[in-house]
Amino acid sequence: MRRRDFLVKVPPVVALTFIAPSALSAAAPAQQSPIDIITDDAVFDHSLPRLKFRYESNVAVQLSYISRDSGVPLGCSLRDHEEVVQAAVPAGAGLLRIGDTIWDLVQFHWHRRSEHRINGRDAPMEQHFVHRAGDGRLLVVGVFIREGHGKDSLNRIFQQLPQECAGTVPVPGIDLDELLPGNRSSFRYSGSLTTSPFTEGVSWVVLPAPIRLGESGIERYRALFPDGNSREVQPRDGRIVRFRPQGKSVGTLSAV
Repeated sequence: MRRRDFLVKVPPVVALTFIAPSALSAAAPAQQSPIDIITDDAVFDHSLPRLKFRYESNVAVQLSYISRDSGVPLGCSLRDHEEVVQAAVPAGAGLLRIGDTIWDLVQFHWHRRSEHRINGRDAPMEQHFVHRAGDGRLLVVGVFIREGHGKDSLNRIFQQLPQECAGTVPVPGIDLDELLPGNRSSFRYSGSLTTSPFTEGVSWVVLPAPIRLGESGIERYRALFPDGNSREVQPRDGRIVRFRPQGKSVGTLSAV
């Protein structure tokens, strides 16, 4: 994408505290996630189908801490970089239609700092909405989170983050659509899960427009994961990243 007016401003780069074991990186196949999205290299493609979200406005989600080491001594007090806090969503409460395919939202979770970068820059956090199609394929929508006055639903979720091994926390009345930015312009590429087994063939939709979360919410997540819980950026290995404008401020992403 050779248009400078499509550059996206996200917070300055902050190095991730955790570096995953080199053995994992060495064994990783060629089409892994996350990646650093270089806007000048992205293909501007208005022919891609629009994102049609149908996220319900009054949903009871179930928060849980996804532990990787709860069965080992001191596992409940140790932090693994692949652990996350996850919100389970009832079937049918969050649907995304892209072309002829309908994707059902299964869960969403958070990483600190953001896993994707845009032009080398990351954000304090990234939210991943994991969807599954009827044939089992996976699609993940990535949303950057920046500090600021956030919507009520996200703030309420972050007031009730569960501790590791502490069980599930129900949070009723969540407006799922509030967890998305108004601008649905997106970068799209083929990648993988960002935790083991790093399964490939995952469709990624990264929305460069951020949502906001109050400082106290970001600090609560930082307290759970003081060393972060993000995977390092992976090589793009010649993959094409496409950009599809959609929504307000379509002509100038630097404004979002």
